[in-house]
This record gives sequence, C-alpha cells and structure tokens, in this order.
Amino acid sequence: MKKLTWDQIGIMNMNYLFYTLDHFLDAARDMGVENINLWAANPHLHLEDGTDGDFRAVGEKLKERGLRCFCVCPEQVVYPFNIAAEDPLIRSRSIASMKRAVDLCEILESPLLHLCPGWGFYDKPDGLKRAWELSRDAMIEIGKAAAERGIVLALEPLQIVESNLVGDIPSAKRMLEEVALDNVKLLVDTCHMAVKGENLDDYFDAFGKDIVHIHLNESGQVPWGYGDLPLRTYVSQLEEHEFTGSITLEVCSRRHYIDPDASVKKGVDMVRRAICG
Repeated sequence: MKKLTWDQIGIMNMNYLFYTLDHFLDAARDMGVENINLWAANPHLHLEDGTDGDFRAVGEKLKERGLRCFCVCPEQVVYPFNIAAEDPLIRSRSIASMKRAVDLCEILESPLLHLCPGWGFYDKPDGLKRAWELSRDAMIEIGKAAAERGIVLALEPLQIVESNLVGDIPSAKRMLEEVALDNVKLLVDTCHMAVKGENLDDYFDAFGKDIVHIHLNESGQVPWGYGDLPLRTYVSQLEEHEFTGSITLEVCSRRHYIDPDASVKKGVDMVRRAICG
C-alpha cells in the first residue's frame, strides 16, 4: 500500500472569487500548500482576454511563492460555456476557450486540464443523443489539441444540477471509450460520487490507472470539517489503490466565498492530519 504524500495535495481559487488572485496565492503559501488547481475565470484570469504575457505573469506569481499549478480548471459549467451546446456559436466559443486553456497549461507547465462534459436541454430528452455526440466530438477535438502539447484532459462526471450527460461510472466509461484518446482520462469528485451512491473502490475497479485526478471533497462541497463524508475512509481507499496522481481540495459552497481563509485552512489542516498524522 502506497501512502499519500502532502505534495499530491492542492487547493483551488474558485471560492476566492471575491478576492484577488494574489490574496489566494498568499493564503495557499501560508497554509503550507504546495500546489494549486487554477480556476481560470474572471476576476483572476480570463482565458479569452488574457494574453500569453498575462499567463506568464501568473506563472511568475506562483514561482515567487514556491507554488506550482498541477491542474487548470477553466470555467465550463455556468453560462456561456457548454461544449455540447446546440447553438453552434456557444459551442465553438466553448471549444475555443478550452483550447486557449491548453495554451495556459503549457505556459504554467500544468500537466492536467480539467474537462467537463457539458449538457443537453433537460426538456428535450430526445435531444440527449445529439448533445452526447456534440460533447464527445468536442472532447476529441480538444483532446487532440492537448495531445500536441503533452497535456492530459481529466474528465469529471458531474451531478445532475450541472450535467445530464456524464454523471456516473457507466456514462463516464462509455464516454472515455467513445473518445478513445490516450490523453483523455478521468477525474473523480468524492462529493458527486457520494451523491450518486458510488464509492472510490467502484471507480478504481472500473477505471484503474485512468483516474488521474481526485477532487477530495466534502458533502455539499464545503471545506473538510463542515460536512459529513468519511475523509479517512477516502484516504485509506486511495492508498489501497496506490493512487499517485494529484488531489484538489475544492470548495464550491457559496457561504465559504465571503471569508474563505479560516474555513479553507481548517479543511486543509484536517486533510494534512489524515495524510501525515
């Protein structure tokens, strides 16, 4: 059994939406975190408006604080992003945004790009087949662009409040098989997983080494210590499966956007104790 190590752990800036990127990076450094999962959106770093110079400037900020970016997470869930959109303009812009995120990964030397499946209209169940095809074809297009730069895409199964395309083990397995690219792998979010009644053993049995990233998340995507999911069980399962990939402590709960430092630090410290003793 391989023990998890602290250098596999990172945090994300999404719940620092109301703070500057500098504040988030200082907080990550002060918490003793070595890695960040960079949520790429306003006000921190807008992919479409940002220049290569802007991207390099973020890289310098990371280096100054002894941090590294181990994953880039472009905004993909809220309007106007949807790689499965019926509207060709929305879909083409979404794909272009993801390709621009590939540029960001290369500049920041991030090995992973977080990929979401998009969604089809919930009131058009007969249209889900087309939405699935649009999503799959977009993933292939983005995946091939990423492969040219040595970037791996990490596809995340989402909850029904975010996607009606890929949300569980069967749909994720089918999508990866249809995309059929060596650099398109899987990201597992423990909160989404728990809502579906799945567990980490199920995912590792189904995907094995194709799982490249974990969102080690609490119930409701709050910081650890504010929910009720079994952190130590998850850590033990990751160790039993000898997981060597990267792990993000993601916080999406809006009540932890207002004063994030204390609650995120509480969660970080809780995970550090679970891993390091």
